[in-house]
Amino acid sequence: LVPAADLLAALGPVPGLSALLSRLGIEEESPGLAAAALELALEGLHLNRRLAKDEVAGRTVYGR
Repeated sequence: LVPAADLLAALGPVPGLSALLSRLGIEEESPGLAAAALELALEGLHLNRRLAKDEVAGRTVYGR
């Protein structure tokens, strides 16, 4: 597992993340909540067939 703050730092700025957090009702800035919201969005896109999801070397990888 990767700490949420490390994950967000590795990703860099994520366009739309603050809007996503706001729509989910997350008002406080918390790396854990931000990482969870991002994972929720990615999983939703995968379930709606907008993103591919694979496991590579024990890690989940999202892509086109």
